[in-house]
Amino acid sequence: MNNIFISYRRQDSPAHAGRIFDQLTAQFGEDQVFMDVDGIAAGEDFVEAISDRLSTCAIFLAIIGPRWAGVRKGLRKRIFKADDFVRLEILVALNRPILVIPVLVQGATMPLAADLPSSIDPLRERNAISVSDGKFRQELAGLVGVVKKRLAEAPQMGESQTLAERRRIEGLIRHDLALLQERRRRRLLIAGWGIAAISVIGLALWGLPHLLPTGSAPPPSAQASEGDGPRFGQPDPDITKFRVPHPPDAEAYEKLANSAVELRPRPFPSSRGGSEPRLSFADVWGLAGKDQVQAVEKQGKILFHAVGSTGNVHSPADPDRVAKRMTADFTETGHPTPSFFFDLGDVVYSFGEAMYYYDQFYLPYRQYPAPILAVAGNHDGMIAPGTGGTSLQAFLANFCAPRFEKASQDGTLGRTPQIQPGVYFTFDAPFLRILALYSNTSEGPGVISDESGKYPGVGQGQLAFLRAALNRIKSEKYQGAILVLLHHNLYAPSKHGGSRGLLADLDEVSKETGVWPHAVLSGHAHDYQRYTREIGGMQIPYINAGGGGFGLAKLIRDPIALPMRFEGQDAVLEALDEANYGFLRITVDRKQMRIEYQPVTDSPGQAPTDAVTVDLHTHRIN
Repeated sequence: MNNIFISYRRQDSPAHAGRIFDQLTAQFGEDQVFMDVDGIAAGEDFVEAISDRLSTCAIFLAIIGPRWAGVRKGLRKRIFKADDFVRLEILVALNRPILVIPVLVQGATMPLAADLPSSIDPLRERNAISVSDGKFRQELAGLVGVVKKRLAEAPQMGESQTLAERRRIEGLIRHDLALLQERRRRRLLIAGWGIAAISVIGLALWGLPHLLPTGSAPPPSAQASEGDGPRFGQPDPDITKFRVPHPPDAEAYEKLANSAVELRPRPFPSSRGGSEPRLSFADVWGLAGKDQVQAVEKQGKILFHAVGSTGNVHSPADPDRVAKRMTADFTETGHPTPSFFFDLGDVVYSFGEAMYYYDQFYLPYRQYPAPILAVAGNHDGMIAPGTGGTSLQAFLANFCAPRFEKASQDGTLGRTPQIQPGVYFTFDAPFLRILALYSNTSEGPGVISDESGKYPGVGQGQLAFLRAALNRIKSEKYQGAILVLLHHNLYAPSKHGGSRGLLADLDEVSKETGVWPHAVLSGHAHDYQRYTREIGGMQIPYINAGGGGFGLAKLIRDPIALPMRFEGQDAVLEALDEANYGFLRITVDRKQMRIEYQPVTDSPGQAPTDAVTVDLHTHRIN
């Protein structure tokens, strides 16, 4: 097993790579270090070769010299070629939970964004180590120290894990090659259209004077109708299977079940933006933001979608059904046009891996024509045991980007990552204000604070955010709807279900500020549940909508009569659907908020099967 992989370009820095290889083998042994000296043999499947060599490494060193990004093959730089082994090696390394270190030699600097294909642009974000010729031994000693420390911490992979990882890497590489082949096909098609157009124009310019009678005028030009000319749309991909195969997670879950450490809530980064990180409705629409705000305000109401547990490890088919039904709302009459979708968490199963974002998120929602935001679910923050990954890494990359840019995980589908300031923030939209929270990685209960030292790694940052947000609502005398969105259920159909500590945290801040939400939405349980809680003369719906595409779960085995209050709970279960996938359709105007549950069934024209309307002034259900 080679724990250290050295990637280099022969036309750039073979001598320096060799010296680094010699030092590392002297320190750790030849069996621990791999450097591709002979290349991939003729006739060998290079996808399998790269997968085999990278599936077990814990540390990846990218040796970068002055010519690393500039070496050409024909007219194009090698780094942009589909079969460039260096590019493929780095692509795989960036999509594995391992330490990736750019090692700069011969005075080289990190490549610019323009010098790299987007698939490996995240390499520029990795902390690099410079090894100069004048201080080679001294600076290499620092690199050896980093490698030594990481190797001591690296978990050992079993045979089944190694095989599953090898297959996953093969799927990643073949997916990447397929995308590049499709892009090349499109470039050739566009070029062909261009050549054909130029030929036609040239022929017309040459022939027209000879074809027209002397003194006659050319015929009037036809007015181009809408749709004339070539149109290059994204074809519907196959939504019955994944591009990147998802291996079984049974072994990982077994390890989790036997590890008290792995199951504890994990620390997470603070959101950008001070005490109350904010994001506005106009922000997520970009240049169209001002027009969108005016359109919503003109119609006097806003509609948005919400549902959680939208990922799926078996097939994109069920998430696709839900997404298509939501998308149909944009063409149906009888309600406002939807303005955004707020995913209630568990976007990607089982451990939020970046390589599955195409299959589980971008593919199902490829046709949803509005912004998508999300709270992180427990599976979005979980780490597969023994992988050494970073919690929330892929979620932050796809939903908390610093700016709108092409996502490396979206394939060719075009959706840009969202620009949320972090995993907790205020979302201001016309007629409503959403407080988004992160309830961490446990299967249950959810937590948003350290709960008096019980979870020391979680901290008190979200409680401080809540206080700031609710105090601003109070000081502004805000009259719109107030919603709290998070992943874990506050209530559940059992005596000890729900998240009692989390509920106590929310209550404490609301009592302190005197501001209570009009509704709380979650998406952890894979069904639909609506509870009503009466407190201080108010009626607050607590709704779980977790039928977004993952397998439905039946929590109540025996038939029950609704409404029902479970022992030890101060809320009443009013509605339940454990048989259908579905989503929430929330409509808010200046006076009230209506929340509908729309099941996704085979019956055309299926109406919502549950609805609740909250008076924004009285805080009571109508």
